[in-house]
Amino acid sequence: MKGVYSYFKFTGRNLEKAVSKMQRNAINLYKLRKTAPNNMNFCCEIKDELKIFAIFEGSCYNIEKLKNGGLLYPVVFLKRNTGILIGLIIFLAAMYINTLFLYDINISGSGSFYSNEINEILQANNIKTFSMFKDLDYDKLENQIMTLEGIEFVTAKRNGSRLEIEVRLGNTNATPKNRVYADLTAVCNGEVLSISVIRGTALVKTGDNVTEGQSLIGAYYLTLSEERIDTFVIGRIELKCNKKILFPSETLDDSTKTDALAYAKVVLDGKEILSSNFTEVTENGIKYIEVDCYYTELINGG
Repeated sequence: MKGVYSYFKFTGRNLEKAVSKMQRNAINLYKLRKTAPNNMNFCCEIKDELKIFAIFEGSCYNIEKLKNGGLLYPVVFLKRNTGILIGLIIFLAAMYINTLFLYDINISGSGSFYSNEINEILQANNIKTFSMFKDLDYDKLENQIMTLEGIEFVTAKRNGSRLEIEVRLGNTNATPKNRVYADLTAVCNGEVLSISVIRGTALVKTGDNVTEGQSLIGAYYLTLSEERIDTFVIGRIELKCNKKILFPSETLDDSTKTDALAYAKVVLDGKEILSSNFTEVTENGIKYIEVDCYYTELINGG
């Protein structure tokens, strides 16, 4: 095989005659070098190795094989040693499989006292030992840990088969809060405009109509085995709510509509009013402008 060579040391008299004899037998010699009056080193293609020993069998030359070499020699070596080849394949396969899975999780840094909370976040994302690294969303994990009070910096990265999470505090006086495990509920009747859940379980979706007091995010999560684990809620919901507000007024015109809308905004604590309708009503002999408002209500948990 070209690219694979056998290296020899020849000892004896009349080395030129030995070289000539090999060349007459179509043996190509490479790196031929005389190292002493009766010594020479050379290499030939590995296929000619046995031919050399046959040609000089019983001669006065001392032939010493030094080594095999060449760019393709590892291929020949493995073909001749199938047990080693199989072992190498198994070893490489095991090493590759080992890189696929998470075997350890390490939480470090000044915010490491949040370990219980961070482990809850990991469990909520089904991140545990023997999870596959390809399923990890590092940005999502870092953003969820950043919601903990006082956290200034978070980095989650892979180190071999370990997940390294470094958590640093911006406020060194921060300590974990005594969290209340309670659902996040609707503060008014309305429509869900958006929902974002970092911790807990979403019980509604965008477009759903909800009633005041209805649970929107449950204070729990389910594991892969459907086991329910209680937790505190971290999330945000935007509702489109409706409320009718009465503004005392004897007339209904552009000026009183403006006043009534300003009054409605005060009643709603400055919330953005998406749309409104105005109607004249009378209650107990008193005239009012009824402002039918649609506004957004942000509900934050955590």
